[in-house]
Amino acid sequence: MVSFVTAGLMTLAQSVAVIMGANIGSTVTAQLLAFNLSAYSLLPNAIGYAMHSSRSHDAVIRVYDDAGNVIEMHEHKGDFQVVAPRCL
Repeated sequence: MVSFVTAGLMTLAQSVAVIMGANIGSTVTAQLLAFNLSAYSLLPNAIGYAMHSSRSHDAVIRVYDDAGNVIEMHEHKGDFQVVAPRCL
């Protein structure tokens, strides 16, 4: 950081912000690891999986002629679909 400030690529305030951001980020990461949050990780992972698997993705269908030129193209935008839970 000192060489960046000396070379004029960064100001002193910018370098202090970078150093503090790195220190705060590593401290927060260490605290999260120390709290052992693995027991609470199943619910957010399940929600993320359900949201990803219920989403239809964008599709493009192209029709080519014998020379390899595109003669037709159909596009479909994917929409988020809410899947109702099944009752057993």
